[in-house]
Amino acid sequence: MNPVFQERELLAPLIPRTPAGRPRVSDRQVISGMAYQIRTGISWRDLPER
Repeated sequence: MNPVFQERELLAPLIPRTPAGRPRVSDRQVISGMAYQIRTGISWRDLPER
């Protein structure tokens, strides 16, 4: 199984389902950003736009 897919499955329950604050981006984009941040240790503000 693809490791990125496994990371998405683990992190998906942590994504809030109720709208609050800024308009939401896709859950897939958020989970990919979380997985990238965890793998690289980069700070949130330094994450690439895509």
